[in-house]
Amino acid sequence: MAAIQGDQPTNPVEGMLCVPPTLTANQKRIKSCQQVGGQHKKDGHDKEHKFNEKYNPGWAGPVSTKAEADCEIAIGHPILRVLSEKNISNIDQRNTSNKSGSSIQLTLGNIPELLRDDNLEWIKNSDNFMALLNKYFKKNESSKPAALLVYDTGNSRLFFNMDSIIKYMVDNCNFRKLDSGRIKGDFDGKQYFTYEHRGTHNSYFLGFSGRRGKPFIELLKTKIKYYEDAY
Repeated sequence: MAAIQGDQPTNPVEGMLCVPPTLTANQKRIKSCQQVGGQHKKDGHDKEHKFNEKYNPGWAGPVSTKAEADCEIAIGHPILRVLSEKNISNIDQRNTSNKSGSSIQLTLGNIPELLRDDNLEWIKNSDNFMALLNKYFKKNESSKPAALLVYDTGNSRLFFNMDSIIKYMVDNCNFRKLDSGRIKGDFDGKQYFTYEHRGTHNSYFLGFSGRRGKPFIELLKTKIKYYEDAY
């Protein structure tokens, strides 16, 4: 039998029309999540490039994709003196973790500290929780720990001291575990923080999911010092 000619590809062996397989609803959801995640990553890198244009104009390298600080403020940049005068950081604290958007991811992958049956009791321990935040939020095990959190609002950038954020979180987070295995962290009686398994990536998420990142930033503004610098 001759192969059917047309726009669709044909099987050269059987000479039959090859029809692309139909994706299941779950496969479509996974594909959509991957596309959204890729766009968010691109948007984040674009914001980091714009950050460097203002605060480290001599920077010529690519943005970092390692588990370390995202950006670095140039030595002598005026923003460092402003932050020092407002007691947010000292003049030598130049490395930043840059975040934006409605959700904030600290890490997505294997989190060995929480792969245990008693992970709720483990994370409730203040020393353990502080060590977890230092590792995955501040990136203190890297060669470039982030001394500052910079949140991009779209119109301005909010500068926070990372140690102040971590101390606030350790002192004020109330943890609970859901039947699903997710761990939720509440501040002022409202849920913000999450640890969960994500089937779309077959990995674990730690951070502020479900559009809770931006509200947490708004909460931080009422709890610790920060500086807002307009675009």
